[in-house]
Amino acid sequence: GHAGRVTLPAVMDVCAVPAAGAAVSGTTVFTAADGITGSPAWNMLTGRFKIFADGSRVWIVPKGTMLTIR
Repeated sequence: GHAGRVTLPAVMDVCAVPAAGAAVSGTTVFTAADGITGSPAWNMLTGRFKIFADGSRVWIVPKGTMLTIR
């Protein structure tokens, strides 16, 4: 592979369908060796997921399985 930086657009359409055996707590969608820029609005076309992007990875977590501790 090649190192590089990924720039995300202002809006991204997402079709999220869990795969058999996928981690319930979430999974990394992709990583970028030199980081990620941009903070898109996620337009969920299918699925019930939260999507996060920071640093060098984008990851997804099914809604309803998140744990928040305050």
